[in-house]
Amino acid sequence: MNELLDRRVLFPLATIFLMQSVIAMGAYAIPVVMPDAAAEIGIKPEWVGYLTAIVYGGATLVGVQTGRLIRAVGATGVFRLLMIFTALGTLLLTVVSPLFAFLGALVIGLANGPMNPCGSHVLSRVAPPGWRAFVFSVKQCGTPMGGLLAGLVLSPLIVLWGWREALWVIPVLASLLFLVAGFGGLGNKTMEKQAPSEGSRAAGGMRDSLRLVFTSRQISATAFGGLLMAGSQVSLAAYLVVYLWREAGMSPVAAGMAFGAMHFTSIVVRILLGLIADRRIAADLLLVILCLVTGIGVAVMGGFTAEWPRPAIYAVIVVIGASSNGWVGLFFAELARLAPPGRAAEVAGGGQVLMYGGVFLTPILCAALLEATGRYGAVFTLLAGAAFVAAGVLTWGRRGG
Repeated sequence: MNELLDRRVLFPLATIFLMQSVIAMGAYAIPVVMPDAAAEIGIKPEWVGYLTAIVYGGATLVGVQTGRLIRAVGATGVFRLLMIFTALGTLLLTVVSPLFAFLGALVIGLANGPMNPCGSHVLSRVAPPGWRAFVFSVKQCGTPMGGLLAGLVLSPLIVLWGWREALWVIPVLASLLFLVAGFGGLGNKTMEKQAPSEGSRAAGGMRDSLRLVFTSRQISATAFGGLLMAGSQVSLAAYLVVYLWREAGMSPVAAGMAFGAMHFTSIVVRILLGLIADRRIAADLLLVILCLVTGIGVAVMGGFTAEWPRPAIYAVIVVIGASSNGWVGLFFAELARLAPPGRAAEVAGGGQVLMYGGVFLTPILCAALLEATGRYGAVFTLLAGAAFVAAGVLTWGRRGG
C-alpha cells in the first residue's frame, strides 16, 4: 500500500482522475440537459442518441493519434488540450442551434478520444507491481465521477439558473485544471524523448494500434468485448434521463438525480473490482460476470413504467450502474497487461478504436430503432443482447489464454 502513496504514483493518478472527471462530465452533460434543452435547441429529446454518437465518433478519430500527440507535446500538453476541447465544446452547446449542438458534441468527443490512451501511457509507467488493476480502476472512476457530477450538480443548477447557465460550470472546472496540470507529474515532451522504449513506440498511428489489437486472441476478444459493452453502457446513459422522464413518470430533476446515483455506485464498485482483480479473481473472469449482470439488469429496466415503485427503480439502476460502468478499469488494465512491453498506449488506443466504434454505432442503432418502433423496450432489448454477446466473446478469449 505504501507504493501507492509515493508522489510519483499518487500525483499522476490524482491529476488524471480529476481531468477525466471533467472530460466525462462534459460528455454526460448532454443527456442530463436534454429534457430541458431539446425544445429550445430545436431538436427532439430522443436525438440524444445521435448527439452521443457524434461525441464518440469524434473520439474515435482522434484517439488513435494519441501516441503522436504524446510524442509532440508530452502527456501534460495532451491533457491541457483536452481541457481546452472540453471547455470549448460545452460552450458551443449553449448556443441555441441544432448545428452548434452537434458541433459542440464533436468537440467534446475530441477531448474524450485521447483521454484513456494517454492515461494508460502515464500509469503503465508508474503503477506499482501487484497494483496495476487497482490503479487503472481508480483512474477509470473519473468517468462515473463525471456522470455523478453531471447528474447531481447540473440537475439542481438547471432549476436555479437554466440549462445554459448550468453548463458554464464545466468550462470553469476545465480552466482550473488546465492551470494545475503542470504540477501533476504526467510527463512532458522532454521526458518522452528520454524514454524511447515507450515514447517512440507510442508514436504509432491507427494502423499500428489496430494491428497490435489483432496480435493475439486474448487482446482481440478483450477489445471486441469492450466494443459491445461500451455501446451498451453509453447508450444506456444517453437514454436513461429521457426514458425515466418519458416512461417512468419522473421529473427531469429526479431523472437527473437517478443518473447521478447510477454513476455514484460505479465509483465504489470500480475500486473494489480493481482490488479483487489484483488479489482474488482474474480480471478477465470479472469482465464476463459484469457483462452477464448488465444484460440481466438492462432487460429488467426495459419494463419500467410510471407504476413501478421508486425504490425498485433505484435498486435496478444501482445494480446496472455497478456492472455496466464497473468494467472499464478492468478492460484497460487487461489491455495493458496483454500488451507487448512498451506498447501499452498503442494497444489501449487500438482497443479504444473498437470500443468507441461500438459507442458510435450503438446509439445510432438505438435512435433509429426508437424512431421506427416508438418503444424503449426494443432499445433495451438490443442493449441487453449486446451485453450477453460480450460475455460470450470474452469467454472465447479466455479459453485462448
